Amino acid sequence: MPDFVTENWYGVFAPAKTPPALVQQLNTALEKVLQSKDVRASLEKMGSSDVAGKPQDFSKFIARELPLWESVVKRSGAKVD
Repeated sequence: MPDFVTENWYGVFAPAKTPPALVQQLNTALEKVLQSKDVRASLEKMGSSDVAGKPQDFSKFIARELPLWESVVKRSGAKVD
């Protein structure tokens, strides 16, 4: 796959039926943590950065990623044992 390029990313997931108000509360708390000097320094040390955002944006990102990775797995011939 010579033209294949990807980056690492991390995210926090909650069960599908988590109430939206709780998802927003968790997101607000995580954004606050990501603003901490210690956390920012740790991320930078690992060559990473935070890209905090709205839960809806993360859902859209995941929806775009799934078909990509499905294609990669199929093309690779990987099988579950």
